[in-house]
Amino acid sequence: MGLEGAGTRHPGQLGRGGRDVPRPPEQVGAPQEVYRRPGSEAVARFLGTVTLLEGQAQEDGSLVVAGQRLPLPLPATLAGRRVRVALRPEDVEMHEDAAEGTVAGVVKECAYLGHAFRALVGVADGLDVVAYARGALEPGRTVWLRAREGAVIP
Repeated sequence: MGLEGAGTRHPGQLGRGGRDVPRPPEQVGAPQEVYRRPGSEAVARFLGTVTLLEGQAQEDGSLVVAGQRLPLPLPATLAGRRVRVALRPEDVEMHEDAAEGTVAGVVKECAYLGHAFRALVGVADGLDVVAYARGALEPGRTVWLRAREGAVIP
């Protein structure tokens, strides 16, 4: 038996007699599609760890958030528009040294998950990005991040 589709919905409201009143799903589709291209912030959060960004899309595909230019592979057609982007930790590369297309950040915390380490990295004042690391990272360490993918949320 395999999964053919996935859907998410907000909890229904309680009707008379304390019964759950069904509401239409937030988003319906194949599990990977819903995870990779969430239709709302609620869906993105419901389906796992995510960094939600809101900023100004640039001609080069980057996003300016909190005064920081984050290199992202956004379509050029979005240039000049304010957009929301869902960034999954597995789509963020972490490097020990600066490289083209990376942004520097400081590790704030690092937690062991069994299959990887989840790091919370501050890249600007008030802007944190979650990324997976291969090993433990000490808070205060500088790392460089590069996003391979991000989903624009309508």
